Amino acid sequence: MSLVRKFATVASGTLMSRALGFGREMLMAAALGTGPIADAFNAAFQFPNTFRRLFAEGAFNAAFVPLFAKEIETHGTDGAKRFSEEVFGVLFTALLALTIAMELAMPLIVRYLVAPGFASTPGKFDMTVALATIMFPYLICMSLGAMMAGMLNSLRRYFAAAVAPVFLNIILIGVLAYAWYKGSDARTVGFGLAWGVLAAGLVQLAIVWVAVRHAGISVGFRRPKMTPSVKRLLILALPAAITGGITQINQLIGTAIASAQNSAVLARLCRSHLPAAAWRRRCRRRHRAFARTVARAEVGQSDRSRESAESLGGVHPVPNPAGGGGALGDVRADRAAGL
Repeated sequence: MSLVRKFATVASGTLMSRALGFGREMLMAAALGTGPIADAFNAAFQFPNTFRRLFAEGAFNAAFVPLFAKEIETHGTDGAKRFSEEVFGVLFTALLALTIAMELAMPLIVRYLVAPGFASTPGKFDMTVALATIMFPYLICMSLGAMMAGMLNSLRRYFAAAVAPVFLNIILIGVLAYAWYKGSDARTVGFGLAWGVLAAGLVQLAIVWVAVRHAGISVGFRRPKMTPSVKRLLILALPAAITGGITQINQLIGTAIASAQNSAVLARLCRSHLPAAAWRRRCRRRHRAFARTVARAEVGQSDRSRESAESLGGVHPVPNPAGGGGALGDVRADRAAGL
């Protein structure tokens, strides 16, 4: 696949996602307005999204993708499959434990962390707790989906990972269209959107899971175990979690402050970023992931060329300008990508 085709694949998925996302937000504004249901939905959706951006698309992927790419180059598909299964077992177990704990403590979390200002309005508070309880398992789907998307990018399969996020917008637009057709009230629409978010997470996970299987790697569940590879992944993810967590924590604090203001402030605040900020965040995140993948692909190709030259005998290998494989090669590949 040429560089232009890779770019076009990722860019087309991003464009579809942003265009449909903008349409989704307009329909949500028309259906919910800036009333208490809109406030409750935005606060409830912000909580799992914070964890998703921090861990699934931030710290975890920043550490997992280079390690998985290195496993492919050094140990082939079998080594990459073993590494992905080790990570999958630990990640799924940790996410399941986190989700159960959060579900049980959701009333306290909403009251003291997510939206403390809603506690003085019983109806809005109860609605936020109910919606957050429905949507929090979305974190499991998106975290595992981000892992699968990273695997696909390392395997140079870009389409599924690029198009999967589109289905969140498609499903929520379908929910809103059905609610408009049935003449549903705002409360019914809010619950429909919450279940739609969960369904979209399952659909996105299924898309990338099937794509990974078609790419030749069938990820099975292994008993969680802190292997050296998993420990290295966690060590590499920790700095990214600390640096990336600052922005996400600030957003969570902003949501908590807005919840204490007059009614509809939170909904208006969430609407105010469209479309420019949402587009900027999505494109920046996609560009980083795409540039990192292409850079590492070039490193791998250079490694293979050097090995071919060595196998000819008497031919001196050309030094790898990206630093070859291994950790140093990964760092230099990132620098070559401008990351």
